[in-house]
Amino acid sequence: MIGSLCYDTPISTAGAFSRGGFIFFSVIFFVFNTFAEMIFLFQTCQIVNRHRSYSFYAPSAEVIADLVINLIVKVVMITIFMIISYFLAGMKSEGGAFFSFWLFFILTVLAFKVIFNFIATISPTNALANTIGGIVLMAISIYSSFMIQFPSMHPWFSWIFYINPFTYGFESVMLMEFHGREMECL
Repeated sequence: MIGSLCYDTPISTAGAFSRGGFIFFSVIFFVFNTFAEMIFLFQTCQIVNRHRSYSFYAPSAEVIADLVINLIVKVVMITIFMIISYFLAGMKSEGGAFFSFWLFFILTVLAFKVIFNFIATISPTNALANTIGGIVLMAISIYSSFMIQFPSMHPWFSWIFYINPFTYGFESVMLMEFHGREMECL
């Protein structure tokens, strides 16, 4: 769907913001998806704690198994999404740019998978986990330098920019997309 919204984006400066929007919204979609998975993780925490108290297996085994399975599922989902939407949106048609976008996309999503796992683990209730996760989601989306550019950020909150993994993934992909691209100024 998002690839069709950015279909036939001009290669001039008029299409630069649309390309940035495509990158931002495609990554944030999967970050929201990992936020939605936090509820299931919170439900399994009670079972894992019970297994730990009975000495069945260590909680680290559950975490590692969850990450491995989620890694496989997310790589497949992201690959299918990327093959369709990346070329539909008219991004750079180079192998290096595509696979770099794919790699940073997966790393950013996995970073937030771990962050939301941590939030669910330290929260005593599901409501608190969702509240903290929602605040984190709002902060990462606002302070990712897409909505508010770094020079316009309030100095008290500019530290969010530096600790935000979304910022690094988003800026890396933006650099790869626009590096070496000659755009007609309109």
